[in-house]
Amino acid sequence: MNPVYQITNRFMREVAPTVISGASGVIIGMILTSVDVKAVDFNTQVRPILSDHCFQCHGPDSQHRKANLRLDTPEGLFGGNHESAITDAEIVPVFPGNLNKSAIWGRIRSEDMDEIMPPPEANKPLNAQQVALIEKWISEGAPYESHWAFLTPEKPEIPRFSEKSEWNSWVKNPIDSFILRKMLDQGLEPSPEAPLNLLIRRVNLDLLGLPAPVEPLLSVLKHDSSKDKDFLYKEWVQKALASPHYGERMVWPWLDAARYADSNGYQADRERTMWPWRDWAIRALNDNMPFDQFTVYQIAGDLLKRENLGVKDLEPSPKPENLGVKDLEPSPKPENLGVKDLGPSPKAENLGVKDLEWALFEAKLATGFLRNHMINGEGGRIPEENRVDYVLDMTETVGTVWMGLTVGCSRCHDHKFDPISQKDYYALSGFFNQTPVNGGGGDPQTPPNLAVPDWLQRLQISDLKNKRDSLRNDLSQWEKSSVESISSDNDDPSEPSTDLPDNISRILKIHVSSRNRDQLAELKEYFRELDADYSRQLGTLASALKDLEDLNRAIPKVMVMEDRSEPRTTFMLNRGLYNQHGAEVSTDIPEFLSGFGSMNKVEGRQLSRLDLARWLVSPDNPLTARVTVNRVWQMFFGYGLCRTPEDFGSQGKPPTHPELLDWLAVEFQEQGWDMKWLVHTIVTSATYRQSAAVDSERLEKDPDNLFLSRSPRFRWPSWMIRDQALAVAGLMQNEIGGPPVYPYQPEGVWADAT
Repeated sequence: MNPVYQITNRFMREVAPTVISGASGVIIGMILTSVDVKAVDFNTQVRPILSDHCFQCHGPDSQHRKANLRLDTPEGLFGGNHESAITDAEIVPVFPGNLNKSAIWGRIRSEDMDEIMPPPEANKPLNAQQVALIEKWISEGAPYESHWAFLTPEKPEIPRFSEKSEWNSWVKNPIDSFILRKMLDQGLEPSPEAPLNLLIRRVNLDLLGLPAPVEPLLSVLKHDSSKDKDFLYKEWVQKALASPHYGERMVWPWLDAARYADSNGYQADRERTMWPWRDWAIRALNDNMPFDQFTVYQIAGDLLKRENLGVKDLEPSPKPENLGVKDLEPSPKPENLGVKDLGPSPKAENLGVKDLEWALFEAKLATGFLRNHMINGEGGRIPEENRVDYVLDMTETVGTVWMGLTVGCSRCHDHKFDPISQKDYYALSGFFNQTPVNGGGGDPQTPPNLAVPDWLQRLQISDLKNKRDSLRNDLSQWEKSSVESISSDNDDPSEPSTDLPDNISRILKIHVSSRNRDQLAELKEYFRELDADYSRQLGTLASALKDLEDLNRAIPKVMVMEDRSEPRTTFMLNRGLYNQHGAEVSTDIPEFLSGFGSMNKVEGRQLSRLDLARWLVSPDNPLTARVTVNRVWQMFFGYGLCRTPEDFGSQGKPPTHPELLDWLAVEFQEQGWDMKWLVHTIVTSATYRQSAAVDSERLEKDPDNLFLSRSPRFRWPSWMIRDQALAVAGLMQNEIGGPPVYPYQPEGVWADAT
């Protein structure tokens, strides 16, 4: 037996019973102090114990569940209906208020190595505090709650302090009320506010990723006083939120979530052109696109139709102030361009066909989010295996980014800890299983793709198309009047003209708008001596077509989403293997979430990505708003209120401030999913504005800063370090967007590395 397990178990059998139930009420050290202070909370104290020590064998995974015992549901835990009193003598897993009739307690306390739970071979012994918590919970009536993340958030009441409280002046917005209440409960007090120069430096790095410019900073500090400090700080925040560099900074964690890269990621690692999607995301963040729209565009923008586009869907439109130098130069200056050139006005009264076309174009471009997966172009790779991998990558990405769930654990079997079955996993994958991608090859612009020209390229395309059409029209008129074979009654191109060589006759019978460059070259050569002017026009048209083809090749193409006309059947995959089909499944969300909001199900119609996207941002969805505000919180404090942002399930950490998380989630939705509102609320709070200095008392009471009695300190990401160096050295280029660049590398570095 594991020695640690043996020692721990001996303590629980021989010592703990005396400590816990003895008449003397003695408490050993600090082990049981926290247990006896107040009632046990099931979600934050008991469920984590069951999840870590019991669910692997007695949880959601029906295929590997032992003894047919399930402890992750109230029906399994209480042996029936928890709401009704258990009056018979039958022993059940947990008998509320009765330890002797609770099989779990008997197994935990057992001295029989064949009976004790968790079993010794699991190497997951319970410690003294965990045993005491379970005993106290059962004795208190075993109050049960559904997992916190699977309950629709309700807006809690904001904590209030007495009118005479010295802390009222510290609170700047509701965030501070929730933080302060928890802080005071832990015997902690807020740290002083950081000096204005440090606050400005902090918020500039957090919102723009750049150091505060020296001259504006010095100007602000000249007017610094206790009276003006709050106004000056908030004014700086507003300017930062309005900066075009805000979107550049805020897009970084989103690029990570989207698996964004500028190459395919496997051995050949071919360069791809997904950067127009990245630039769209920057524009959307700068223009404060509501997060629900941001979601719908990226998951199902290609499925939006003109008839279901509203004014909200038509924003943000391209604005000259948001375009980078590459977009505007050497094209005409923005002040000389008309609305037609720069794109539609976002005002509802100005909406026309072009506005709708642009909105649909941007919506489809946004679906590049899903196509950011790696592409495997290895020669011996099986295309269908690639295709399945791409589909499952999209499934797991959406599951993590919007739902905060580890759905990937259900690819091969039912989830061990959360109520996500293998069937649920493949039902969810059905939303992404309809693309025409076949998985073959390593093309970094694998169709379906979308050509995304910049403004100069748009103007050049327009000019070349006009030139091409004009030349075709002139040639068509000349041919009708000058080439005898064109006016022939013979419409069968397989029968040659008697007046011209067979090949020339056949080409001339092809409409001028359908001839390719090779055919134009043949005509040009044949008529060189017969009609020099006509031959010259043919050459000019061929050159225009070549220029247009060259320009189109230079335009970046973004891989986007598109569904097949013929729906593809989705199957469960045995052990997750692409070629081991199991039962057929219908496209759907996980069953345990089906009660949260409507999926717009219609008999005979397969659910689409648009249904999924709209469900994700529906008011009843318990996850998306929580997961989103938690991710934003993490940007500013180093950790989310839930410290496992990728896992809101049973194995994740419960939130340190659940009421604050729910308040932010509900208020975020009520504010119209306004990202800048959320960011502004966080960075103007007193909590964010605290000093990062820490004394020994705070460090001892809260070493991990769970209760935020000081500002956190964490390392810059690598990209921010590089930007600081460039900015301080005066080498920073403020151009926004465009294709990626190679950073400087010493000569010969690749030769040494490879």
